[in-house]
Amino acid sequence: MQKKSAVFDEKKLMWVSSQHLAVMPVKDVIKEIALLDTNWGKGFEKSFLKDIVSLIKDRSKTITEILEMSQIFMKDSIVVEPDLIDKSFDENAVIILGDFKAALEIQDHWNKEAIENIFDNLMTQHGVAIGKIMKPVRIALTGIPFGPGIFDLIVLLGKNKCMARIEKILNSVS
Repeated sequence: MQKKSAVFDEKKLMWVSSQHLAVMPVKDVIKEIALLDTNWGKGFEKSFLKDIVSLIKDRSKTITEILEMSQIFMKDSIVVEPDLIDKSFDENAVIILGDFKAALEIQDHWNKEAIENIFDNLMTQHGVAIGKIMKPVRIALTGIPFGPGIFDLIVLLGKNKCMARIEKILNSVS
């Protein structure tokens, strides 16, 4: 017993929640998401939904966060805030993104290794670190500067969505 009043520590609560989510089976996370939004995942294959949850649950703190982040994979297009575009897409980033799109167009194998090779080739070609490629690609594909691993994200989004989103952002910054 202490004389001091109890203190609610939201930061610790979020940490505990994230630890719980990390060990929670994917099927249980999907059940929890369905309780929050009965329409979540309608029209998508269960294996795709499992892949989405598997990819983002370890970096999430709450079921609501997973629900929101999963929309990146389900929507045909995304909205990128204009101020994020202004901060993230200088002339060099636009050139790199264009080269990334060109490399994706000719890519026959859509897997993590092939995407990693594209990044490696771009780093060599432009003489930049991976962050200079990853940031504009992530923002073009997701509309946010953070999220799941970029290679897994690209593979899960699929070639058509990636190409369409990159084309949209390149048209808006040109």
